Order: sequence, then C-alpha cells, then structure tokens
Amino acid sequence: SDMPHGWRYSYNERGTPLHSFEIEYTGLSDADLQTLKDFWIARGGAYEEFTFTDPDTTTVHTKCRFVGDELTAVRQNYNENSVRFVIQEYV
Repeated sequence: SDMPHGWRYSYNERGTPLHSFEIEYTGLSDADLQTLKDFWIARGGAYEEFTFTDPDTTTVHTKCRFVGDELTAVRQNYNENSVRFVIQEYV
C-alpha cells in the first residue's frame, strides 16, 4: 500500500491460506454438549491452541483456536441442544 506521504506498507503473502471453520451441531445430547464445554474450558476459550481435523477433507490443522469469548448453546428439547462456533487456524 503506497501512502500519500511516501511511505509504503507491505505484508508477506502466505503460500497457503489460513482456514476458518464454522461448526454447527444440532440435536446434541446433554452429555456431548458437556464434553464440548469441558474442552472449551480446558482450552481457556480462545486462549489455548489445539489440533483440528477438517471433517470434509480429513486434513489435520495443528494450530487452531476458538474464535470469540463465549460458547453459547441453545436447549431445543430434553437432551437435545444446538451450538454454533468458529474455529480458526493461525500462524
């Protein structure tokens, strides 16, 4: 980016893009929801990295974090919950 005052800003371009995964579970049992919450808490929410396997391509991404400060679940029925969150790969 060339600025009017003469400075130039440039950034390295990555050879492979970083990935972002929007995950949505519906019909999640109370036990499965608790497992997910426990994992979230153990990671400190978006603080600690973890490994994530892309469910579509089975590619393993070793440096991922949750995006956001909250994991919000909606109780749809007895033993039936939905949750939506984003996982993002980082450098």
